[in-house]
Amino acid sequence: MVKFTEEFVEFWLETKNGQQPFPVFTHFCPSFDKFLAMKLIELEAGRGFIIKNCERGIDGHILLAHGTNNFNPNVDFESCTKTVGIKSESTYLAERLGVEQNPKYQYLLHFAKFREKTSYYYSETDVFSLINTLYRIYGCSVETITLAKDFAFCAIEAKILDCETFDFSVERIYAVIKKCRPQLAEWWWQIAQAIISARSILRESAKEESSHPVCLERVTTPNKSIMKLACFQSDNPELSRQAIAKGYDIVITKSTAGFISIASNKISSDEARDIVRVLRYEEDKDQKQNWKILESFAGNPPDECWYFHPNSNNISNGIFINPKTKPTKLSLEKVAELTWIVLSGMFEQQNEPECQRGLCPSSAKNPCELYPWGLYRCRKNRRKTGF
Repeated sequence: MVKFTEEFVEFWLETKNGQQPFPVFTHFCPSFDKFLAMKLIELEAGRGFIIKNCERGIDGHILLAHGTNNFNPNVDFESCTKTVGIKSESTYLAERLGVEQNPKYQYLLHFAKFREKTSYYYSETDVFSLINTLYRIYGCSVETITLAKDFAFCAIEAKILDCETFDFSVERIYAVIKKCRPQLAEWWWQIAQAIISARSILRESAKEESSHPVCLERVTTPNKSIMKLACFQSDNPELSRQAIAKGYDIVITKSTAGFISIASNKISSDEARDIVRVLRYEEDKDQKQNWKILESFAGNPPDECWYFHPNSNNISNGIFINPKTKPTKLSLEKVAELTWIVLSGMFEQQNEPECQRGLCPSSAKNPCELYPWGLYRCRKNRRKTGF
């Protein structure tokens, strides 16, 4: 059973030995990695493990969600990756269950970890991509998440039996399902092909849409390179990818519901942090703002209006994994303007000569217009000036 709560999706799972079902909570639109964690609970978790690891906030449950529970491997993304290495919910949970070295789970855990946290092994037709594509095309609903769970569980069961190869393509998994669960093979294959077909149709439409931006700007960066910034109004989830393939460096897209996303394969992590910090500040100027919080990865509590992750350097207001996100109050033109200012390396016009020399005439008591944004170039000057 799957149902929505105020903040999470609730799944009722059974554990080994036929014990009474119990709730597991995740963020909306769980990935393949979280489904693998759920399957490990079903297959390996005994009553003692459930009792020991249940949260007590909602009548006893296990919570698989970043930043909120025992199974969160990346409370601090940067310090974690530098000190203990990359982990995901499934790999962290496998360690707690004591099954991380079990040969039948090795390839599954390795695949889920690196597909969740990095771009390693990326393929458009592996099971991880198809689940994410399912959400992007059909949205986040109980029906879609239930379908994704059944699709993922079927694939996981097949790969447990097919544990001697790292092949996670739909063709390989379908061949194994035909042998181990033939009654589900055609259903699973049809779902996979329907997702691939729907994506292909959207992609062809996006190729046409990407030729007609509503605005096009050129940004001259501090190192004198030229970046093309294009804005679109579209509900096509494939548009950003196709626009970047067409040669645009930064693609800003606004949906009919008012949600805006920024995609790029050219901006650096520092530039992305500057952009998201500025957007979050401008979203709610009246609140006291902390630069560290404003530039943190994931959402910006409490509203999580702008989502950011350092792996991709993409920024989104309203992502498919959180259907409760509110549309930004900023216009498409304002977002494009703010992005342009960040990438251009410009300073406030009145103080620019001093700023260009590496000095900062601004202060908290006498701030310039750019001071509240906490731009890295401004902070660098302030450190040099001795503030």
